[in-house]
Amino acid sequence: MKTAILLIAYEEFPSFIGISTRVSGIASALFAAGHNIEIAAPCYSHKQEKIHTTAEGIKIHQVMLPNIFGKYKIPVISMILFSFLYAFYIFCYFRKHKRTFSFVQSEQIYAFLSSWILSKKLQSIIIIDDPDLLTYFVDEKLKRFKIINFITKYFARFYERFAFNTSNSIICSSKASVDYVSTNYKGAQKKLCLISSGIDTIEFSVAKTQAIKNKLFFNCSLPYYQNMAALSNIFKILKYFKTRNFTDYSITIIVNNLSYIPDDIVLEINGNKHVRILSAVPSLVPHIQESKFVLIPFEKGHSTTAGPRLKVLEALSCGKVILSTPEGIDGIEGCVGNTNMILCSDYKEMAEKIIDLMKNRKSNQEFINRLQKNARKLAENSYSWTSLIKAYEKILV
Repeated sequence: MKTAILLIAYEEFPSFIGISTRVSGIASALFAAGHNIEIAAPCYSHKQEKIHTTAEGIKIHQVMLPNIFGKYKIPVISMILFSFLYAFYIFCYFRKHKRTFSFVQSEQIYAFLSSWILSKKLQSIIIIDDPDLLTYFVDEKLKRFKIINFITKYFARFYERFAFNTSNSIICSSKASVDYVSTNYKGAQKKLCLISSGIDTIEFSVAKTQAIKNKLFFNCSLPYYQNMAALSNIFKILKYFKTRNFTDYSITIIVNNLSYIPDDIVLEINGNKHVRILSAVPSLVPHIQESKFVLIPFEKGHSTTAGPRLKVLEALSCGKVILSTPEGIDGIEGCVGNTNMILCSDYKEMAEKIIDLMKNRKSNQEFINRLQKNARKLAENSYSWTSLIKAYEKILV
């Protein structure tokens, strides 16, 4: 039976970096299964709201919104202002464009207020997908300001409790997220559903041509603290290369917005001829395909959501050699060191392993070929959106 579902994203479309890739994957798989799917997303770059339809037939509503992230560089304040403003603009938009949906899904917890207000108007069922660990975010950003941290964390917990108690279903993309919600919010336990991130294995395919032999790849969405720390670790790796007099490499880094890159990293980029930095690319696929190694250097102790896991799945599906810390593969069952990826304890070990793989290419070739073959196999067998979406459809019953 066809079901009308609205997915409310908090990142601007089109976005091929971070969480919106998960939204796109869920939308495409549900649409292919026969459901009526539409997406609402904030729009900063156009002077008027816009509706367009994707090639496969999914309507995307681009809702005009002031660029809060561009004006306020304090992420916590930006996210609070965004949540309230977005809710207001979403309500006004769909009040004007009369639409009805049986289900309204919030991308993480930041778009929940929008989903909740709209669901009241439309009498829809609310789903939260991959709820970000908001109190961890507050802790990380405000840990130096004890009083502000305490107050903000209190309101963050209140907001989380409100969201989890009033939603009908909560989809988590990792067991860590399930454990967090069930431990801290007892009333939400029966609403939880574990659905890992997935990947379109047709779009993210193995390239027919050979990758550039010593090319590295990294992408992230800024200014989220986990990604900022990972980006910083990328440049620690490059600095380590310099101490070892290793220069036989190149790296492509793709971010959502160049203006969010910290000044110290901008200096590093300008001073390193091996680095190519890109933004707002139409697709990640060709950039992953042309690279030999994909780096996932997330920081120890940081809680990660769907974004980092999507980076791993994209690389697995393209049959790449992945070097990741444990945090980078958290929630992706089947990732096994030296079988389908390379596990590194920190950025320094990652740098050492990259140098060894590149300097001793001939002796490592069989190992590299096995990793690439097994990576693609894992993506096809366990993480295709087509198979994962069956668990999602149970929520719609």
